[in-house]
Amino acid sequence: MSGARSSRISRAALDRVLRERPGIGPAYLFPSPKTPGEPMTKDLAREWLLEAERLAELPKLAGGAWHPCRRKWATARKHLPLKDVAAGGLEVHRDAAPLLPAAGRGHYS
Repeated sequence: MSGARSSRISRAALDRVLRERPGIGPAYLFPSPKTPGEPMTKDLAREWLLEAERLAELPKLAGGAWHPCRRKWATARKHLPLKDVAAGGLEVHRDAAPLLPAAGRGHYS
């Protein structure tokens, strides 16, 4: 199968899935419960996280609500080159500058 034909088949399959599952595509991963066309607020996400910790009878993590998760994410990638860690963080940070200085000093965790 040629690359162009494979690409057309892949695009057709993607278009079919997007038609059949309208929740996939241009939709928020965490939509607002009150207004589905809008994203969930960071305050509501924090409330849900803290409530989940409480219901699971887990201790509150030191260092904030979401920051311990970021530290865990970075620590799990210590073995990777800094440019790869920074590239992964760009999904959130849009700029590698906040990630690289701390990572370069060994402050992943």
